Amino acid sequence: MKKGVGWILIGLLILIVPAVVISGYQTIGPSYEWNYEVHSHILNAYYANSPELMITELSACENGMRDLGLTPDLYGAWLPWEKTPDIRMDYQYNHLDAIINRTKAVIEWRNLTYTTNGSAPETLGDVYNEKMDNLRGFLIEDGWSDWISYRAFFINEYLWLIIWDDILCWFVYLLGLAVIIGGIVHMKGGFGRFRKRNKTI
Repeated sequence: MKKGVGWILIGLLILIVPAVVISGYQTIGPSYEWNYEVHSHILNAYYANSPELMITELSACENGMRDLGLTPDLYGAWLPWEKTPDIRMDYQYNHLDAIINRTKAVIEWRNLTYTTNGSAPETLGDVYNEKMDNLRGFLIEDGWSDWISYRAFFINEYLWLIIWDDILCWFVYLLGLAVIIGGIVHMKGGFGRFRKRNKTI
């Protein structure tokens, strides 16, 4: 009985401890680093109330990616058959550059329109807000626009975390479950007792 409880506790430790330790490390280490250099600027760009501020934040996002060592030839995948052009960092940079160019076009439109009209009629204000909303839409289209950099950063700097998340954690969880099941069986008297019970029936 006591031995079975011990195995169950060991199984729970196998399930919980690695997950908590690695998750905690990832949160205060690599994830914070990427959020600080990259994703926080994407969020600032999304909530920016002017195209100028949006461009500033998007440029800071690109600079953050470069500071993290994310060169255009890196992929947001580590398995050879997953490395396709749509998850290369050069596509990531081109995508952000395209949004910056669209934002510059909004600035040109705004300056030209306001200069021509001398003031900002309510209808023009509505069009301007719609254009800003369209820019924000590009930032979250099919997910946040910096998603390739997230995978590329972890693969380039913390590959073991990717391997843990994709493969190793499942082996550890299965091991923990197997130990817990073994403990439960032991508490019930083991398979031998189960066979004896069947014979008496």
